[in-house]
Parts: sequence; structure tokens; C-alpha cells
Amino acid sequence: MKKWIILNKRNCDICERLYEYDSRQKSKYCSASCRSLACSQRKLNGIESIDFVLCKVCNLKFKEINNDHVRKHNMTCVEYDNKFGECSRTSEKTRQNKNTLGPIMNSELSRKLSNSHKIENYKLKYGEEEGVFRFNLMMERKKYKNGKQSYIDKFGSDGELIFNEVQKKKNITLENFIIKYGEEEGEKRYDEFRFKRKIKNLLSTYIEKFGYEVGLEKWLDKNNKISISNSKIEKDDKNKFSSYIYEVNKFTRISLEMNSLNNLELRGKENGYDLDHRVSKVNGFKKGIPSYIIGHISNLKIVESSYNRRKQHRSDISDQIIIENFESDYEYKKLVNDIEKIKTHG
Repeated sequence: MKKWIILNKRNCDICERLYEYDSRQKSKYCSASCRSLACSQRKLNGIESIDFVLCKVCNLKFKEINNDHVRKHNMTCVEYDNKFGECSRTSEKTRQNKNTLGPIMNSELSRKLSNSHKIENYKLKYGEEEGVFRFNLMMERKKYKNGKQSYIDKFGSDGELIFNEVQKKKNITLENFIIKYGEEEGEKRYDEFRFKRKIKNLLSTYIEKFGYEVGLEKWLDKNNKISISNSKIEKDDKNKFSSYIYEVNKFTRISLEMNSLNNLELRGKENGYDLDHRVSKVNGFKKGIPSYIIGHISNLKIVESSYNRRKQHRSDISDQIIIENFESDYEYKKLVNDIEKIKTHG
């Protein structure tokens, strides 16, 4: 005999949201996240404020009430504290666990903890082959856990929406700082963050930290990596493209030493001008144009930084023009031939 499925409605025991369920379901929860939260509630036993704290809005138990939870009530931690007074958001045991490392922390332990997730530590711990295998496995799991597919697998049709909401909360924006710290404190912290990031990425900071030669090399290396990551080059060609970038930069410096370039003195963030390769490095690599042609003086131009950002990897001159200019520059061409001979014959 055919058994009919009857759809009913009821409120979730955790979030109290009205949801549909069929007559075969026994669950009292609208989603897997609410079911998981209910399970954690059953496990949190003991004395209030010592083993757990109660949320004054929804009366759920937590070891610590943080922004992720109070945001569900359209509040910040600052607003929560202001509304419910001196009520602690962290249990005594959790506070003690957080302070466990304080007395024993030193530079050696700090270095070990910061390197614990790096491939070198995995090799040291498990050996070369096993270490690489375990590290790659860890990275794959981490990529899946933080990726869209894991949310779809966990939450079904709502997974993509939940994933997008999580990513939105992670964005470093003024809006998220205000949600987390309140309007006045949020604006202050956001401005501090932007200033520190700006100072951190300056060439002068690298030179002050590492000395002129090493600092310049590290700063160029960082900017090359950013260029490579934004280039939309196929993954298998990344290493070749990286080598190509270094070669282009080398011939660019040679060209600037051999020739004068209009408005070169304006180059720099403080003036808002960049050195632009008119046929971009990306297009040069994709079309197989030698690095010494992309680095030729005829392919270089000082442009406004805003224009350079808009232009990205597009070219504003034909490939044929710079190739012809290179062919007619006998002095530069001779130098390139000499360099190529040295590379070939060691």
C-alpha cells in the first residue's frame, strides 16, 4: 500500500524559524547548522560564567559570545555590552585557556607556532616524501573547507548564499569594521589598518628593514608576484611567466640606463605616475615576443597610475612597431646578442 507523505510546518527549536517538513522527519531543527548548535548546547554543562555564558538575547549557551553570534541579532559586541551592562561574554575556563601560552611564550616558541603550517615543518616532522604528501593533503582539505562546494554539500540549495554571506563578512571594509567595533571605533581602526598597509608596502619600508640591495630585490619580487597572480596566465605556465617577468625587468633597466625617457623623474606613488610597458608583459609572454623586445625603450612610457590600473594587461601599441624599433636599434641589439651568447655558453 502506498504511503502518503504529508508536508507540515513547525518552528525550529534553536532559531525558531518556521520551516516545512514531511511526515517522515523526526528532526526538530530547520538546518544542519541548527542541529549542530543543538548538539553543542547539550554538551555545555557545568556552572554559568565558569563553564559557559548565556546569550541574553536568545538564551543559548556558549564558551564565548563573539561577533559571529551577536551579528545574528543585528548587534555588535560593543552594542551588546552597552545593552546588558558588565555581563561577561567569555567563560572563566575559556579565558584561562586563552592565557595558557602567555607565561611560556618566547621567540623560539613563537617561531615554531608560526611555522607549524608550512611545508618545511611537515618535511622536518614526517620526512621529505611523507611531509610533502601530508602538506598537500592539508592544503586540499583547507581549500575545500573554505570553498563554495563545501557549503553547498553542507547546506544544500542555501549553500551558495551562505558562502557569499561569509565571504562578505570577511572583506576588509569600513562597513565590516563598523559592524565589529561600532561606528567611531570602527572608523578609527579602519583608518589605522589602511595606513599600516600603505606604509608596509612602500619601497622605503623594505629598504629600512632589509638594506638597500636586499630591500629593493624583495620589493620588486613582491610586486612581480602580485603581477603574476593577477595575470590570468594558466597555472602550468606560472613558473615560465615568472622567469619571463624577471627577464623583461632586467632589459627594462638596461634600456633606461642606455636611453633617456620623457618624464621618468615623475615615476613613483608620491607623484601618481608609473612606468608602463605599452605592449604588456602578459601579451608579450602569450605571443612569444622575446623579453628583450618588451623591455626595449620604445615600449616604455610614463603614464598616470590611474590609467595604468585601468589598462591592466591590455596593449596600446602594435607588436610590429616595437619589433621594428628593436631591429633598428643596433647598439641595444648588439648588447642583447652579447648577453644571449654569455647565457648560451656560460
